[in-house]
Amino acid sequence: MSMPADYLADYRLLGLQPGCDLPTLEKTWRRRLAELHPDRAGPAGADALHSANVAFRRLRAFERQHGRLPLTSAVVDAGGPPAPRSSATRQRRAGALALACLGVIVAAFGILYINIKRTESPAAEAPLPAVAATALPAPAPAPAPAAAGKAIAAKPASTRSTAIKPATSRPARQLKLGDSRDNVAALLGAPPLRNRDRWDYGPSHVRFARGRVVDWYSSPRQPLPVTGERPATR
Repeated sequence: MSMPADYLADYRLLGLQPGCDLPTLEKTWRRRLAELHPDRAGPAGADALHSANVAFRRLRAFERQHGRLPLTSAVVDAGGPPAPRSSATRQRRAGALALACLGVIVAAFGILYINIKRTESPAAEAPLPAVAATALPAPAPAPAPAAAGKAIAAKPASTRSTAIKPATSRPARQLKLGDSRDNVAALLGAPPLRNRDRWDYGPSHVRFARGRVVDWYSSPRQPLPVTGERPATR
């Protein structure tokens, strides 16, 4: 007798079918021991009790070595109803089914999100109306080279004419030696840069000694209301 046939005979001896799980095997083996106990079956049941123990130990040894009971994955034609599926197999199939369902749900949400984005993008990227595009004024034509040259040449002349206007118009009151600080401030205004004895008005300046004007310098770039660049010396 071959080895698979011995395992099949062990299952039948315990009243089981291949494919049962380990808890079912142990529960059936204990119930079989109780039925064949000498107090119940008498001396006639001793051989059957020994055979049941041998069958259980052989099936249990296979399970310890391979992590499963024998003949659980083989198709056995025992002439009876098919063996029930083990709980581990049912759990694996349930887990695979749950993962498949989760994948379908994620794919459905992804497709829905893409469709929403596609419906929103035309509104966000709609082109401007034709009226708004035509409302922009056309750029002015560039001036002719001759006209541009005249405009460039005329600009320094106008700048030069405006720069000399302050020099031609002098106030009636002029700065003179001996003026006080108050008179200078009233005539020229507050200086941008002030030291103890010198007030600077740009490149020009006024010097004081004991609160009176003793010297000045009037720069052509920003002249002071004086008669000369330097005060006349006696």
